[in-house]
Amino acid sequence: MSLAHLDYAVVVTSEATSDTKAPMKKKCAILTSFDPYSFKGGIETYTRQLLTVLQANDFTVDIYHTGRLPHTHKMKHAPSPFLHSPFLHSLYQVGQGFYQVDHLYDIVIGHAFFGFGYTPPRIPAVTIFHSTHAQYAEANRMLFSPAWYFEVKYLFGLGAERLSTIGRQCIAVSEAVAQEITTHYGAARVLTLPTGVDRTTFFPRSNKGQLRDQFGIPREAFVGVFLARWGIDKAVDVLEKIMAGTPDVFWLLILGTGEPCPYKDGPRTKVIENIAHDEVARVLSCADFLLHPSRYEGFGLSIAEALACGLPVIATPVGIAPTALRQPPLRSLLLPSYSEGAERVIAAAVEAIGRLQREPELRHACMRASLTVAARTLDLQQWERGFLAALALAGDAPA
Repeated sequence: MSLAHLDYAVVVTSEATSDTKAPMKKKCAILTSFDPYSFKGGIETYTRQLLTVLQANDFTVDIYHTGRLPHTHKMKHAPSPFLHSPFLHSLYQVGQGFYQVDHLYDIVIGHAFFGFGYTPPRIPAVTIFHSTHAQYAEANRMLFSPAWYFEVKYLFGLGAERLSTIGRQCIAVSEAVAQEITTHYGAARVLTLPTGVDRTTFFPRSNKGQLRDQFGIPREAFVGVFLARWGIDKAVDVLEKIMAGTPDVFWLLILGTGEPCPYKDGPRTKVIENIAHDEVARVLSCADFLLHPSRYEGFGLSIAEALACGLPVIATPVGIAPTALRQPPLRSLLLPSYSEGAERVIAAAVEAIGRLQREPELRHACMRASLTVAARTLDLQQWERGFLAALALAGDAPA
């Protein structure tokens, strides 16, 4: 039986249909939100990476995600009268539908609250927390409406995400997220496992001048890079003030899907939108530092990728930044928290950029330190080993 007959559910099957058991192989289901081959977000990248690891370790994998299909079969589970959010309702249907096929699997993996409808789980289960909506709501509370805050914190966070910790091995992508799911949701089984970066893709390029020519960036410029989607929760209001306060810096904006960016290519800016993931590394190699002023991150993939490319990282203390930048000289680039006020963050960022620009010795020391941090704590093979160990803790994985 497949989930494809359920309202709002689409199935992407990596090797075999749900009815077919491959001999001598374990079966894993992944419950997520969107098709990892059609969307380019961080969770979709993580899912594709996870799929590769599982298949290399003798798992067959079925990926279940939300979508909409013609109503061809009567649903076994009636719609919940309490879930008025269409997104939560669609996820609920995927999770409830999984009860019909869970006996075909050895283990199930969910992202955040995307598998909350499968509660309590009847087979070994893992939930990967890339962030927490409870803390995200608190960090951005003053930026959005009370209705937004209530939905994100109480429905997505304290409701669906908390359910997603029950009876599951939880994986947190940073020490900060591990603390959040323990504090907000009372999770008991938590393993911290930073997301790995493929350092065969993300590494410093030696042909910086040629790359700058290719992307239309002045060869002699001091280049700062911002890598995120354009949105107020990514602190683009703060970014704009920092850009205004650093007139001698050329700014490279690498943007994913988000709100329209008001900047265009000009004497001090270059905007590159929605590029392929493996192309990001080449663009990062054009820069002299990364600025990451976000108000909240669970992990901060752009921080990890920039470190792997040998860039100094100037960042607020969110996601992996407090641990990745905890040792000197990188520690000098860690910005204050927004609890001290946005103006304090802006002033500290402008000052850190100025030091990197004036002091090439500091910049080169930070570049070396960034590569060391990436190799020691953000290596992809290290993440793969850790993830397989987490599956073993969940109750079913290779010995």
